[in-house]
Amino acid sequence: MTKNGMELLAELRSGEGDASPDTMDRMRHAVLNGTVYADARKLSFTRRRPVLAGSLATVLAAGLIAGAVAVTGGSHSPSQDNRPGAAAPAVQVTGIQLAAATVAKGTPVAVQPGQYVYRKSLGNNAFTTSGVSVRVENRYEMWFEPQGMILVWDKRTEGINPTPLTPADAGPAEAAGLLSRPPGSSTQDLRNDEWTVQERQALATQGPSLERPTPEFLAGLPVNPDELLAFLRQQRAGSSDIAVFGTVGALLHTHDEIVPPQLRGALYLVLPKLGTVTQVEGYTQVGGRTGIAFRVTPNGGKDPSDLILEPGTYRYIGSRNNPGQTKETWTVVTESKIVNGLPGQ
Repeated sequence: MTKNGMELLAELRSGEGDASPDTMDRMRHAVLNGTVYADARKLSFTRRRPVLAGSLATVLAAGLIAGAVAVTGGSHSPSQDNRPGAAAPAVQVTGIQLAAATVAKGTPVAVQPGQYVYRKSLGNNAFTTSGVSVRVENRYEMWFEPQGMILVWDKRTEGINPTPLTPADAGPAEAAGLLSRPPGSSTQDLRNDEWTVQERQALATQGPSLERPTPEFLAGLPVNPDELLAFLRQQRAGSSDIAVFGTVGALLHTHDEIVPPQLRGALYLVLPKLGTVTQVEGYTQVGGRTGIAFRVTPNGGKDPSDLILEPGTYRYIGSRNNPGQTKETWTVVTESKIVNGLPGQ
């Protein structure tokens, strides 16, 4: 069975599609390039653009906030804080302000020529095929050129441990063989891919942007929340709060490694200007990680997303979409750092 990007987008509109952050990245690129394919085992994507497509922002923004771990001293892995049931530190309504002030004090990371941005993540996602819904685990390793944050190496395993989404899906999923199919793995060297070459050319001719940022471009953005919000609105002309919310989410998810600390803090402070931000009581356990969750519902949106921050540092360790609902999905970043080469180098 072959599906184009718009068909999969229609599934997302109807609530049937996989709305995980990593899939949102792939969907944006797939819709732009018409290169989405589905086979009997899994969804595979020939190429992937891990940036926000402005035309999709209003549709996909609620699913775009994803975990991205800030780097200090070149590498950061979320701490293994396994304290189920423990009370989170007392944070009042100013919790997001405290988080912003804390991350803004971080140490900027300098990326040298020849280095790459590396990110390893784990996601628990749900998808629907032929009316049957299944939950799977996906693992990703990605290497980006920091100039433009262009994906140049992609390693993934998708479809791990398939389970029925609901009891009603168990029988049909078993009958369709969805629960017994092995995961699919792929490794792609994208350095000379046609899309990669086009992205480099666009960066050279059009300059950096929110879609193709460079460390220098992000370092020049306003760090005053009001000025930053005005800039984001100007870049997304005529966009709604939910569209700008999607842009903030893409910056935090995809480009966080090269986002300066003060800008990261300002992005936190933009969120309350776009909707409702509340702290989830207690610690949140996601993907074996423990964090403090801030639930964000943008103006004009109905489905919240949880931004999960590391206790103490308030760095992003993950996200959860549709929290508490049957189709809850989540993503955690297990490692992120600046590296000196690609696999095999």
